[in-house]
Amino acid sequence: MRGLITALALMLAFAMSGARANGAEDPAGSWVVTSRGVALIRIDVAHDASADGGWHVMWTRPAHFQLDRAATVMSHVSGDIVTQVASNIVSTDTGLRITFDASGGSDGNIVDFAVQPDGSAHLSWAEFSGPALIFKRNIDDLTLGSLDPDMRYPIDITRTTNAELTAMFTADQAARSDGPIDWDVVRMADADRRRRTRQLLEAGELDSGTDFYHAAFIFQHGDRPDDYLLAHSFAMVAMARGRDDASWIAAATLDRYLKQIGQPQVFGTQYSLPNDRPATQEPYNRDLLPDALRAALGVPPLAEQERQRERYDSDRGITIPAPSDTRPAEGAR
Repeated sequence: MRGLITALALMLAFAMSGARANGAEDPAGSWVVTSRGVALIRIDVAHDASADGGWHVMWTRPAHFQLDRAATVMSHVSGDIVTQVASNIVSTDTGLRITFDASGGSDGNIVDFAVQPDGSAHLSWAEFSGPALIFKRNIDDLTLGSLDPDMRYPIDITRTTNAELTAMFTADQAARSDGPIDWDVVRMADADRRRRTRQLLEAGELDSGTDFYHAAFIFQHGDRPDDYLLAHSFAMVAMARGRDDASWIAAATLDRYLKQIGQPQVFGTQYSLPNDRPATQEPYNRDLLPDALRAALGVPPLAEQERQRERYDSDRGITIPAPSDTRPAEGAR
């Protein structure tokens, strides 16, 4: 009897090793794509000795949806939430090739599904080339609820933050808060930080929203319009990758860019402090944007901006109005 049990155990182990997608990481388990913790797509993978290929796979998803080119945003969700059971599953060198037939108004799909070294799982469509959709293990047993067809859902992706860039951002901010400040020294250090940040960008070393948030601040302390426009682009990527607090720097870098090319700022984030004259925000198009839009991006309303301008004057002992200047105020932000 003991020998029979041992033989059965060895046979089961051999069968299970074959079901592990030809030696690839075992994909068995529940997997989910989320946006800010909300489940968008769920895939459940289980070993099934009775099924062809040794697997049972089903996914739950909106009947129809679109992904952006980077597979990082889901939009145009429509139709019911549907659950499909795979009609065919084949083990490959990297994972599983899974066929889902069209049913219940949903699309048919052939997908490749594979667990990655970082513990995530990637799904890609066999018929299309492009980035993979990233799943994480569904440890909270999330299920799908109703999704808004008018919403864009940024997909939660675990990204690494560059330690070198974080250190440069910390130095950038400290240089503006630890006085007395030698601005000639600071500007030289700023230029070095911009050069190194650009190198990291071109080497593909910037990944997380925090990386792009830090890069936006470093480049907004540039000295050319292109520096500020690049900083604005960094801020937009930071927001797209989950740093909602990058909205202020997105507004500020756009204002700084506009002023540098001779156009009025529109948010009111930029102040000039001419010597012996009142602080000014000019040129400033105050009528283009309502305060509600400023508030949505974390920018103070017009009345608070005016109080800030008055505080600048009070701190410097300025009380007499005079023509505006365009020298930008130096500051940590």
